[in-house]
Order: sequence, then structure tokens, then C-alpha cells
Amino acid sequence: MAISLPESCARAEATSYIALRLYERKDPSTRYLFDEAYREALDQPNRGKLLSHDRLTQTALHFALAERHEEAKCILQSFDANTPDGAGVREIVDALARRGYFRLAWQYANFIRRDESPMFFSQHDWALFDIAAALADVKRFNTAERIIESIRLPDAQVRGLCMLGLKLCSVDPVRTDAMLRRATNIARPIRDSLHSAQPVLLHLCLDLYRVNAKDAPLVLDETIDTIVEGGSDRDRRLHELTVGLCELRQSDSARRVAGLISDPKWRDVALQLVVDSLASEGRFNEARTELKCIKSIEIREWALRSLATSYADTGRFEDAGEIATLINSPVVSARLYCDMGLIASEKASDRAPEFFAKMGNLLTRVDDQETIVQLASSLAAAGKRLDAIASLSRCELDNFLGVLGEWAPLFEEEGAESIAILEEAARIAAWARPDWREVSLVLQLA
Repeated sequence: MAISLPESCARAEATSYIALRLYERKDPSTRYLFDEAYREALDQPNRGKLLSHDRLTQTALHFALAERHEEAKCILQSFDANTPDGAGVREIVDALARRGYFRLAWQYANFIRRDESPMFFSQHDWALFDIAAALADVKRFNTAERIIESIRLPDAQVRGLCMLGLKLCSVDPVRTDAMLRRATNIARPIRDSLHSAQPVLLHLCLDLYRVNAKDAPLVLDETIDTIVEGGSDRDRRLHELTVGLCELRQSDSARRVAGLISDPKWRDVALQLVVDSLASEGRFNEARTELKCIKSIEIREWALRSLATSYADTGRFEDAGEIATLINSPVVSARLYCDMGLIASEKASDRAPEFFAKMGNLLTRVDDQETIVQLASSLAAAGKRLDAIASLSRCELDNFLGVLGEWAPLFEEEGAESIAILEEAARIAAWARPDWREVSLVLQLA
């Protein structure tokens, strides 16, 4: 089958994958297959234009894992006549490190040409970062720290110190504090000299908030100033910072940053996240205030859904219902009433049937089958079998049966037999679809 593939890169990837699997089983035929894959990988005239980089990188990885390093290096060099492709090598370094082959990963990282004093970008230093991250994941913190200290690119070194500091937070908070201080000291001097200072400070700021560092607010001020002065990337970076702050439930800081965004669409999306963050903290009045600042009707309605869901989470179904009446989109409303029904069921509220009924009524106005399937699947996962099938009955026949087949394991966990489920599905579908009445009758007679 690999031989029948039209492009040499695709054949090389497929053949080397098979060869690696056989190598792991110590099969003697592996050598022949690797030789064939190597010839295909270097067959440049027959390379396809699409995905050739990714396919050859994977091929080189297969060779590396089989300890055929000279051939792996030659495949990587085929991208460039002089040096191996840095991006491709970094992918191999990361894959090897994640598999625990740290020494081998280090050897491949050294294939990448290294600048003496990199300031903007260095594949070599980011490859070292990948190795350090993999070492930290297996708690080899001292080795990871030594590798981070060898990194020359400021961005990668700051990210490495923050990554390692966060990993150590629960076991050695004093060491964490020291690493984050070092990261801050490295990041500050580059603020006025590099465009890359924006992502450096942004990530540093969020990592400081993750450990509740006392310097976090000060670094936030510096980050905002750097982004605002940064020009064309300003709104995207401010939005990215807002997202990160909202994820960390730093709602006040997120609100401040969102207010600085100039582009109306970016600002509205950021404010939607702020509303969600405030509501999840139970700060409903403040969330309502921020809602008024969202200009886009579509984005405002999604924010209303978040607000209403948060009300429901706290058992305030009356307030949630009031917010629901402000939404005009049947898709957003249907999703909200599904959320409210599921929350009410979890809280054993007698209002759950009411919310599911409203969702069902709204689905008659929803044409998007993907939305219908998503809502029905949420109900099925929550054990609402009849509501799920009733919601799904508006789908096309093949889609209906396909999704029902995916649900079968869920229903079987509840002790329901598949044929009984299909009978019930056909009976409910027949209410809304005349073509299902005959199917229902056939099943009842079976």
C-alpha cells in the first residue's frame, strides 16, 4: 500500500513508519524497508509540494527512533544544502524528549546552527526549552535548570524559568520565587529594545499571577505599557492578555486591559470573556454593567448566555430566566435552555422539564444540524435519553442513525437494550417526521 502512494515523501513516511514498527519487534526485514524509505525521502524530483516538510520530518523521526542517525540527518539536510532544517529538527528533539530519549534529543538539538547572541529567534534555544520542559515533566528539575541556564535567547530563557518555577511551586516555593525573580530581571531590560518583549512580558505576567506573586501587578503595568507602545500587534496582544487574565479569574485586571482595545470586534470578544469571568465569581451586577459596553448583538447574546448560566449555577433560576428573555437567537437560546435544564436536573429542581421543553420548542427554529446534534448529545451524556432522541429527530435519517449508533454505549451503561432504544427513537421521530412512521411500525412488528 505504501508503494502505491503517488508522492515520494508520502511513500517515505509510510514505509519508514512500517519499518519502525518492525524494528521495535526486532523483525529482520526492517533494514530493507528503511533502505527503501531512505531512497524515497531523497527522491527530490518526485516530491509533492503539499505536506512534504511534515512528511519528511516524520520520516527523519522514524529513522532517529531506530538509531539510524546519519540517515535521519541527511533527510533533514535535504531541506537545505548546508544545514539541517531548524524547525524540522526541533520537532524531532521534542518528540525524542517526550519519549525520554534526553541524550539523543540533546544531540539532535546540536544539529541546529546556533547564533552566538540570539536576540529575536533561535530554533536551537527553543529546542533546548523543549528538552527542559520534558525533563521537568518527569521531575528532573536540576537537569532542566542547567539546560535553561545554557539558553541564550531571552524569550526562551524567561519562558523556561517560568515553566520550571511553576512546576516547582508545590514542592519548593522558595526556589519558585527565585526563578520568577530571575525571569523578571531578564525580561525587563529587553522591553525597550525588542519587538519580542511583548510576548515575553505577557507570558511572564500571567505566570506571576498563577503563583500569586507580589510583583504580578507591577509586571502587568509594564506589560500593558509595552503592548500599547508596540504598534500593529497592540489589539491582538491586549486580547491575548485579557484571555489569560480571565482564565486566571483576574477579572478586574482583565476588564482594565479589555477597555484599552481599539478594534471594536476584538474589544467585544474580550468584554464577553470579562462578563463570563465576573459572572462566574458571582459579581452579577458588574457583569451586567460590562454587558452594556458590548456593541455586537451576536457577541452580546453569547455573553447573556454565560451570565444566565452562572445565575443558574447558583440556583437563581428566576434571574436566569429573566436574562434568557433578552436573547433573540434561537441557537443561543436553545443552548442556554439546555444548560439550564441540565443544571436544574443536577440540583434536583422541578424546573428541569420546563427548560427542556423550551429548548425543544426552540429547536423547531434551528436549521443547523451540527447545533442540534451537539445539544442532543449533551442530553444523552447526562442520561436524558428521551429528550435527546426527541431533539435529534429533526436530523436527516442517515445523520440520525449515525449519531444514535455513537450513543449506544451510553445507553447500554444504563441497562437499555439497543433494539429498545431504536424502537423508542423511531416512535419519537414519527411525531415530527411522516417518513419515520413506517419505520416505527416495522420495528413494533419485529
